[in-house]
Amino acid sequence: MTPIDSRTWDIFIPLYRNLPPDLEEGCPSLERDIPSSINVRQELFGQHSVDGYVLCPGCLRTFDQEYLDLMDVDHRIPKDRGGGHTWDNVQLLCRTCNSTKHTHTNTLFLQRATIKEWVETIRAAGMEQLNDDRNGMWAYALDIQLYLNPIATDNDSFPTFELIDIFTLTLDAWKGIIWKSRSQIVQFSSTKRFASDFLEQGVRIAVTRLDNRASRTCEAK
Repeated sequence: MTPIDSRTWDIFIPLYRNLPPDLEEGCPSLERDIPSSINVRQELFGQHSVDGYVLCPGCLRTFDQEYLDLMDVDHRIPKDRGGGHTWDNVQLLCRTCNSTKHTHTNTLFLQRATIKEWVETIRAAGMEQLNDDRNGMWAYALDIQLYLNPIATDNDSFPTFELIDIFTLTLDAWKGIIWKSRSQIVQFSSTKRFASDFLEQGVRIAVTRLDNRASRTCEAK
């Protein structure tokens, strides 16, 4: 029997969330509803613009007064989750980000927006250990350990960040680098925890090459 040509990758990648500190959600506002006579979009632009530009917290693009109509008034906590039409619960998002956020809370939306910034970091780390067999014939086991700094919405026990997001991100980022398609992942394990004083925020990705279908086919013949 031909021995399995096993190989492992074990990489720790520092990651940065860069999330704003005021992400506390779920508490009802004590403020009165914004009067319908107020142009909320224009008022928010006046409150938050810097040098004539306002930043979309989702995609980090900037918009000036001329393109303000490309931004929407968003409720940080959606109305169907108990959020009110109050000044502490409204923000400007570009139209694309607003449609993506939909009925998600602001925290979940910004976390998912942040992982897009991690794609190139994770992809670059994989490129340093490029797999020389990317024909789609190998099976792989994937283990992910995610270490996160706490933010306002984390409870004392575990981070609120959803582990499935970093899993999906890794599958996409290493496509064509370590594997040909995500269907080659046949085993998956994962954990998430708070980073400690001895370990910085980041993700440890361990991949083991398990078996080659082409070899099994040849042996069967």
